[in-house]
Amino acid sequence: MSKICGEIIIPDALRDKLEQEGILYKHISRVIENAEEHNDRIFLPEKGSCISHLQIGSVTFWVEYFKRDKNCTVQNAYCHRIQIEVFQEEI
Repeated sequence: MSKICGEIIIPDALRDKLEQEGILYKHISRVIENAEEHNDRIFLPEKGSCISHLQIGSVTFWVEYFKRDKNCTVQNAYCHRIQIEVFQEEI
């Protein structure tokens, strides 16, 4: 059970894909907890889901999930060895 999101549910079909790609439950949990705690997610109205990312070490993890009540059901997840930099433009 997550501190922020209640239960994080990963469907069996997705669990197999994540295992093959080396994406662990702890990675998914950290992405979702960060997204919910800091409101750092994008809502996808056409799907009714949220997507968020978090860099852990040299890997950026992306998780798409549905939030129902306090529980989160993972729809998809993937990772890349990229670093995302955000530049603030001075006005």
